[in-house]
Amino acid sequence: MLYTLSRNEVERLQDVSRGDLAGLVRRCALAVLN
Repeated sequence: MLYTLSRNEVERLQDVSRGDLAGLVRRCALAVLN
């Protein structure tokens, strides 16, 4: 599921990425950026 993220949401995800969701968040972020 792809969805667009606001910059604020991206920043929040970057903080969360320090946890167990790092891999998933990175994949989603890369998919959105690409």
